[in-house]
Amino acid sequence: MKLALVVTLLAALAIATEVPCTVYLHYPKEHTTWFYDLSRLYHPPNQADTLYYRDSMGSYYYVNFCGRTTTSCDKASVCQRATNYRYYSLGSTYTQFIGPTSLASAGRGVDVTYSLGDRCDTFNRSTTIHVICNENANPGYFFDETETDCEYELYLYSAAGCGVLM
Repeated sequence: MKLALVVTLLAALAIATEVPCTVYLHYPKEHTTWFYDLSRLYHPPNQADTLYYRDSMGSYYYVNFCGRTTTSCDKASVCQRATNYRYYSLGSTYTQFIGPTSLASAGRGVDVTYSLGDRCDTFNRSTTIHVICNENANPGYFFDETETDCEYELYLYSAAGCGVLM
């Protein structure tokens, strides 16, 4: 009985993301390894998407790192509501990959990529989110978006992009 109570309490305290939200990245040139935890950019399935960006044309981009958005896209971590009010998956949660970014030095950001979104011409939509370290941005805010041939890039300032030197 006591063991079951302890297990239940531990499960309630843990943030249960749908895919891993942490990563260790090694930077051979600098001979360093950095730890990143993106779980502050995740929300459970029953909560509204609070991380989003509206571009200059009026499209909205809803994001849930390490989990699915609650907006009208099935199994997507990135969902676009286009100006025609249609919804498009810009990347499946289960394709998430966290890697180093070329936009910042070691420990100052990561790139999170999602693929296998909805069909677009002859291939599937995909998204790269550049998470740039800003210790004062918690959880963070988007500041730009670009799109080329159904490959999307979103730019996010967040404290989650600040690595911890190991």
